Amino acid sequence: MTSRRAVVSIRSVLAPAVMVAVALSLSPAVTLGHGNHPRVARPHHTVISSRKSDNRRMLTEQQIIANLGLTGTRYGASLMSYAEAQAQHPELAAAAPSIVDPITQVWVITRYYPKPVTEPVGSVPAGVPATASVSSESWVIDAVSGHETDGCINCPVIPAS
Repeated sequence: MTSRRAVVSIRSVLAPAVMVAVALSLSPAVTLGHGNHPRVARPHHTVISSRKSDNRRMLTEQQIIANLGLTGTRYGASLMSYAEAQAQHPELAAAAPSIVDPITQVWVITRYYPKPVTEPVGSVPAGVPATASVSSESWVIDAVSGHETDGCINCPVIPAS
C-alpha cells in the first residue's frame, strides 16, 4: 500500500495560513485504512516529562473530555502509561523515549462520529482527493499537563463506552 503526504485538520484553532505552515512542517503520512478511509498520523511530539510520581494531580477523564470539547459525544477513554500506549497502539503513540518518557501517564481517547464527516485535506499532490471521510479521531493526552502528544484520524483505538 503506498502512502501519500497530506494533512487532515478536524479541529484547527490556527489561522489557515499558519495551518499550512504547520502542515508542511509535520508532513504526516496518509494511507488508506479499512474501508479505504484515509488514516492520518499527526505527531505532536513535544518534550514532556509528566510522571505519576511527580505528585502532581492527574486530570480526570471528565476534565480531558471537556478540554477536548467532546462532552456529549460518543468516545472511548483509557488511562495508561505511554509505554503501554505504544505497545497497545503503535499506530497512534509513536514518540521516542527522549520525547515522551515511557512512564508518563496518558489518556488515550477516541472520538466516534455518528456518521462519517467529510473534511478538507490540505496541500495534496495532483490526483489525491482534496477531502477525506473521517469516522473517528484518537489522541494521546498527557494526564498531568493535558497536552496532546499524538493524534490520529481514522484509527479507532479505544472502543466507545
